[in-house]
Amino acid sequence: IGDQAFVTDNQDDGAFGYDVDNGYVWLSSPWMDLSEYNEPVINCHYWFVNWSLRQGTRNQPGNDFLAASITDGIDTIEIKRYTGPFDTTWTEESRFFFQKYFDLQTIPVKFLLYTQDFEDDNQDAVEAGLDGFRVVESNATPVNPELPAITFKLFPNPVKEQLFIDISEI
Repeated sequence: IGDQAFVTDNQDDGAFGYDVDNGYVWLSSPWMDLSEYNEPVINCHYWFVNWSLRQGTRNQPGNDFLAASITDGIDTIEIKRYTGPFDTTWTEESRFFFQKYFDLQTIPVKFLLYTQDFEDDNQDAVEAGLDGFRVVESNATPVNPELPAITFKLFPNPVKEQLFIDISEI
């Protein structure tokens, strides 16, 4: 997606050497003033691995999760929770709609990503990553390259006092 991303750990000691164990990991955006947006949405790609290493459930999703939240510093709203599946690839672009939770015209917010593995026996492999994070306008109108080109005439050239545009068939 890019040449840099946020990941829980990328040490080269095998798949389970540096995963999240006996704790949690938070990733927090800076405070975002989104008052200039009409309907902001967060777009990003995430990666989440949640393997169980327990007898009888080996190579199935573990019991941990990855949660995406928005906070204004007082209230924190979880907007998405992922628990699996057993996957090791980056997701397609995810979209987080959150303007219904806070008055974004007056309150700055932070985006939070959280994962955990609190089991004493370290029987789950938990890793997470985030890439391509950006805030965009959700109601932006996409450009449709399939529309036919419009031919028009502008006259007179050079313009003195009035400019005429003719879009009739040429």
